[in-house]
Amino acid sequence: MVIKGEVEKNEYLKSEGSFTAKLVDIQEQAGNFGPSLRFTFEILNDPENEGMKVTGLVSKRVTPDNKTSTWIKALDPSFELEIGIAITFDSFIGKVCRILVEEKGEYCNVVKCRALKAEELSALKKVEEPKKEPKKDEKPSKPAKASSDNDDIDF
Repeated sequence: MVIKGEVEKNEYLKSEGSFTAKLVDIQEQAGNFGPSLRFTFEILNDPENEGMKVTGLVSKRVTPDNKTSTWIKALDPSFELEIGIAITFDSFIGKVCRILVEEKGEYCNVVKCRALKAEELSALKKVEEPKKEPKKDEKPSKPAKASSDNDDIDF
């Protein structure tokens, strides 16, 4: 019997650094410390790595100050974390944040997330939206300010 295969392009990031990224998938999995969630991000606005994917693991348990809540607030700074509320994690898919990626063994993993700063949000909008010329008497609009408890994280 002959077994055949095909060489495929590696779609996972192999570089450390800080990237603007979109959350594209969340999968549940068993973890060493209880149920976990694997967040998969797609790199944006980076010529060498755009479209590459990278993952990070968080607890499925959400507390006001754990890694999971930090990532949720990075993806949606307006999200109100209240004790006892149910969270639909899939609602964060498609949202964009800034991620810090570090090499862990032979793989790279997301280790931190923060909300986009105003200038990063503005740069992202310029790439996503075609430039529109303002109408004759219309003033150009200012980009929305992104803010979060993680604005002081510089990565």
